[in-house]
Amino acid sequence: AFDVPSMIENPPKELLYESAAQKVLIRAPLTLKGTFSIPESVISIQEFAFERCTELTHVILPTNLKTIGQGAFMGCKALTAVTFKGPPPKDIEYLEGDLPKDCSLFYPSEHETAWQALAEELTHPLKPNP
Repeated sequence: AFDVPSMIENPPKELLYESAAQKVLIRAPLTLKGTFSIPESVISIQEFAFERCTELTHVILPTNLKTIGQGAFMGCKALTAVTFKGPPPKDIEYLEGDLPKDCSLFYPSEHETAWQALAEELTHPLKPNP
Protein backbone atom coordinates (compact mmCIF):
# COMPACT_ATOMS: atom_id res chain seq x y z
CA ALA A 1 0.00 0.00 0.00
CA PHE A 2 1.04 3.60 -0.56
CA ASP A 3 1.18 6.27 2.10
CA VAL A 4 -0.65 9.06 0.26
CA PRO A 5 0.00 11.83 2.85
CA SER A 6 3.71 11.02 2.72
CA MET A 7 3.75 11.21 -1.09
CA ILE A 8 2.02 14.59 -1.00
CA GLU A 9 4.66 15.89 1.40
CA ASN A 10 7.56 14.20 -0.45
CA PRO A 11 6.55 13.71 -4.11
CA PRO A 12 8.59 11.34 -6.29
CA LYS A 13 11.18 12.45 -8.85
CA GLU A 14 9.36 10.61 -11.68
CA LEU A 15 5.85 9.31 -12.36
CA LEU A 16 4.77 6.79 -9.75
CA TYR A 17 2.43 3.96 -10.76
CA GLU A 18 0.59 1.30 -8.78
CA SER A 19 2.36 -1.47 -10.74
CA ALA A 20 4.64 -2.11 -13.70
CA ALA A 21 1.56 -2.23 -15.98
CA GLN A 22 1.31 1.57 -15.52
CA LYS A 23 -2.50 1.57 -15.55
CA VAL A 24 -2.96 3.53 -12.30
CA LEU A 25 -1.04 6.81 -11.98
CA ILE A 26 -0.49 7.57 -8.32
CA ARG A 27 1.76 10.64 -8.25
CA ALA A 28 3.61 12.96 -10.59
CA PRO A 29 6.75 14.93 -9.74
CA LEU A 30 6.31 18.62 -8.94
CA THR A 31 8.90 19.46 -11.61
CA LEU A 32 6.51 18.93 -14.56
CA LYS A 33 6.39 22.04 -16.77
CA GLY A 34 4.51 23.13 -19.87
CA THR A 35 2.62 20.44 -21.78
CA PHE A 36 2.53 16.91 -20.41
CA SER A 37 0.96 13.90 -22.12
CA ILE A 38 -0.09 11.16 -19.73
CA PRO A 39 0.93 7.73 -21.10
CA GLU A 40 -1.73 5.81 -23.04
CA SER A 41 -1.46 2.87 -20.61
CA VAL A 42 -3.10 4.92 -17.82
CA ILE A 43 -6.79 4.22 -17.12
CA SER A 44 -6.99 5.86 -13.68
CA ILE A 45 -5.47 8.99 -12.13
CA GLN A 46 -5.50 8.78 -8.35
CA GLU A 47 -6.43 11.48 -5.83
CA PHE A 48 -3.91 14.32 -5.64
CA ALA A 49 -1.71 12.78 -8.40
CA PHE A 50 -0.71 16.14 -9.91
CA GLU A 51 -1.36 18.30 -6.87
CA ARG A 52 0.92 21.36 -6.75
CA CYS A 53 2.38 20.86 -10.24
CA THR A 54 2.30 24.64 -10.49
CA GLU A 55 4.16 24.95 -13.81
CA LEU A 56 1.99 22.50 -15.75
CA THR A 57 0.13 24.49 -18.45
CA HIS A 58 -1.50 21.79 -20.61
CA VAL A 59 -2.25 18.17 -19.84
CA ILE A 60 -3.22 15.58 -22.46
CA LEU A 61 -5.25 12.70 -21.05
CA PRO A 62 -5.10 9.18 -22.51
CA THR A 63 -7.77 7.63 -24.72
CA ASN A 64 -8.92 4.95 -22.26
CA LEU A 65 -8.94 7.06 -19.09
CA LYS A 66 -11.82 5.86 -16.90
CA THR A 67 -11.46 7.77 -13.62
CA ILE A 68 -9.92 10.93 -12.21
CA GLY A 69 -9.51 11.10 -8.44
CA GLN A 70 -10.64 14.01 -6.34
CA GLY A 71 -7.96 16.70 -6.09
CA ALA A 72 -5.94 15.12 -8.91
CA PHE A 73 -5.05 18.55 -10.37
CA MET A 74 -5.49 20.67 -7.26
CA GLY A 75 -3.09 23.60 -7.13
CA CYS A 76 -2.15 23.37 -10.83
CA LYS A 77 -2.66 27.10 -11.12
CA ALA A 78 -0.94 27.49 -14.52
CA LEU A 79 -3.20 24.99 -16.35
CA THR A 80 -4.89 26.62 -19.33
CA ALA A 81 -5.92 23.49 -21.26
CA VAL A 82 -6.89 19.87 -20.64
CA THR A 83 -7.13 17.75 -23.77
CA PHE A 84 -9.07 14.49 -23.74
CA LYS A 85 -8.34 11.79 -26.33
CA GLY A 86 -11.42 9.70 -25.50
CA PRO A 87 -14.92 9.84 -24.03
CA PRO A 88 -15.61 11.64 -20.74
CA PRO A 89 -14.18 9.78 -17.74
CA LYS A 90 -16.23 9.12 -14.62
CA ASP A 91 -15.91 11.69 -11.86
CA ILE A 92 -15.26 14.58 -14.24
CA GLU A 93 -16.75 16.88 -11.60
CA TYR A 94 -13.61 16.27 -9.53
CA LEU A 95 -11.50 17.60 -12.38
CA GLU A 96 -13.75 20.62 -12.79
CA GLY A 97 -13.31 21.58 -9.15
CA ASP A 98 -9.51 21.51 -9.41
CA LEU A 99 -8.96 23.62 -12.52
CA PRO A 100 -8.27 27.36 -12.75
CA LYS A 101 -11.26 29.36 -14.01
CA ASP A 102 -9.75 30.14 -17.42
CA CYS A 103 -8.78 26.53 -18.22
CA SER A 104 -10.46 25.06 -21.33
CA LEU A 105 -11.44 21.43 -21.90
CA PHE A 106 -10.86 19.95 -25.37
CA TYR A 107 -12.54 16.76 -26.60
CA PRO A 108 -12.10 14.56 -29.70
CA SER A 109 -14.75 15.00 -32.41
CA GLU A 110 -15.50 11.26 -32.50
CA HIS A 111 -16.87 11.55 -28.93
CA GLU A 112 -18.71 14.84 -29.44
CA THR A 113 -22.15 13.46 -28.51
CA ALA A 114 -20.95 12.18 -25.11
CA TRP A 115 -19.12 15.43 -24.36
CA GLN A 116 -21.98 17.68 -25.46
CA ALA A 117 -24.31 15.74 -23.15
CA LEU A 118 -22.13 16.99 -20.27
CA ALA A 119 -21.77 20.57 -21.52
CA GLU A 120 -24.48 22.04 -19.29
CA GLU A 121 -22.93 20.48 -16.18
CA LEU A 122 -19.45 21.82 -16.85
CA THR A 123 -18.27 25.23 -15.72
CA HIS A 124 -15.17 25.36 -17.93
CA PRO A 125 -15.23 26.09 -21.68
CA LEU A 126 -15.70 22.88 -23.69
CA LYS A 127 -14.28 22.86 -27.21
CA PRO A 128 -13.53 20.32 -29.95
CA ASN A 129 -9.85 19.40 -30.37
CA PRO A 130 -8.19 21.68 -32.92
